[in-house]
Amino acid sequence: MGSRPDQQKEQALWQSILDKEGKKNHLAIFTNTETGKVRYFWQDKSGNLLPPKEGTLQEFTIPEFETVKSTFADGLNALKGNK
Repeated sequence: MGSRPDQQKEQALWQSILDKEGKKNHLAIFTNTETGKVRYFWQDKSGNLLPPKEGTLQEFTIPEFETVKSTFADGLNALKGNK
């Protein structure tokens, strides 16, 4: 009997980690909540920032940030019972 697709994906993920001798990186994401500017970096297991790949964007601004921000604020207020 074969594996389910989700099991196959998980097995492939772990195999890729094993193929890299267990070396994996961490994605650090920083968002400025005033401006909506997002910066992200890959870090190695020691926390060292890794150089970006050629042509890779490492920052962007969330589109329509003020609208997104107010929508989240409205949702949080509704959860708290405030209007």
